[in-house]
Parts: sequence; C-alpha cells; structure tokens
Amino acid sequence: SARYMQMPLLRLDMSEIASKWYGETTNKIKQALNLACAVSPVIFWWDEVEKMFGSTGQGTHEETMRAISTILTWMQELDKPVFIIATCNDPKALNPALMRAGRFDEVFYVDLPNQTEREEIFQIHVQKVKRDPDGYKIKYFAEITNGYSVAEIEACVQDALNNAFFE
Repeated sequence: SARYMQMPLLRLDMSEIASKWYGETTNKIKQALNLACAVSPVIFWWDEVEKMFGSTGQGTHEETMRAISTILTWMQELDKPVFIIATCNDPKALNPALMRAGRFDEVFYVDLPNQTEREEIFQIHVQKVKRDPDGYKIKYFAEITNGYSVAEIEACVQDALNNAFFE
C-alpha cells in the first residue's frame, strides 16, 4: 500500500476522464500526468484502465486515440519516480500498445475469492459495521456467494444491514 511505501497515492478513474468535448479528454489526461510528476515520488493508480485503453478498432474516437497517444508517450519518456499501478476487469480488451514490453514491469491476475477467502471477507465487513461475526452464519454466506467479488460481498453485508434496519 502507499502508506507502507510512505508515498502519496493518486487515483485516476479512467471512466471519469473521457469527455465528449474536443480536446477535453487529452487535457484532463495531461493535468493528471503533470500532477503525478509534480508530487513524485508517487504511486499513480489507474483504475479501470480498459475504459480508456480498450482495443482500438475502426470505431475508436479520434479524441480517445489522442489521449492514448499522450499517455503512451508520457510513459515512454517518464523520468520521475512515478510508480504506476493499473487495475483492469477485462485485460483482453486492452489496447496491445499499452501491454508492449517496457510499459508495465509486471502483470498480476487476481481471481475471485475462494471459500476461505470469502469467509474472511465476510468477517471483515461484518466487523466494519460493528457487528460480531460469531453471531452470523459466515460459512453459509461464503458458500452461497461462490463467484462473488469482494465488492459484491461487501454490498451483501451493507444490504443485509439496511434490510435489518428497515425491518
């Protein structure tokens, strides 16, 4: 984590960057890149990177292509201590130019949580809402949520808490 590395963390939500206005997407990208360089050393987290770097095809918008080009050039010329972490839900959708050698040092795959991990996730989120996990069927909840992501499990706990409140 950024705290462990004693570095600031900047989060760039790619779904928030795109704009329908000519030049606006590229301007937002340039501002974010300049900010990362200004506060370096920094961990620069690109969230949902496939929303900006989806595979380019016949229908790719000119503005998107300019923004991609801006980022790729910046990555190539980067001489500041900016540690880039990108999250992606669909790596197959990424533009191959982004995955070319030298752009990212490592690629990690994080699968959906298994039974034991789901039990731990339920315990954590039940404790977060100030409840005792021993009072709940955590093992059963983990069994019936096979295929759920961490965010979906957290939403289950929140929904259950809200439903209990309204009952």
